[in-house]
Amino acid sequence: MMIATRTLAVVGRRACAALALTSGALHVAVALSGAWMPMTAVTVGMALMCGLCAWHLWRGPDLRAWCAVAMMSLAMIATHLSVGGCHVPQTAQASDAGSPSALMTAAIGIAVVEALVAVAVIFGRTRNDGPHVNGPSWRSVDALENY
Repeated sequence: MMIATRTLAVVGRRACAALALTSGALHVAVALSGAWMPMTAVTVGMALMCGLCAWHLWRGPDLRAWCAVAMMSLAMIATHLSVGGCHVPQTAQASDAGSPSALMTAAIGIAVVEALVAVAVIFGRTRNDGPHVNGPSWRSVDALENY
């Protein structure tokens, strides 16, 4: 049972790393599509951050990596929803499969999945009552005094 749980955790973590790399690849595709230059720099920066999150997720089950994935995914969703379509060139057609708007829609979808998985992992990992996981239990005032 323990081996199956550990295997599932590794497969899930690496699947999320693959999602992060896919999101980074979508950002690179948008950057290469000839979008407005300042937004191209931001897009390349976001692609690098996707790669960084993927690397941390692939390496190990660190809670800090899951927090970074959740925050970056939520930041990407918020940025794209607030910016709207202003970073899409006027010549791009929304119906084109390779257009920036279609690519960014796919990237936002991936970010939503990443954020949901990361929040679920964070929630699950921080609900353990044992003091051996990430310090003392948050439910015990006595444990906090000894921490």
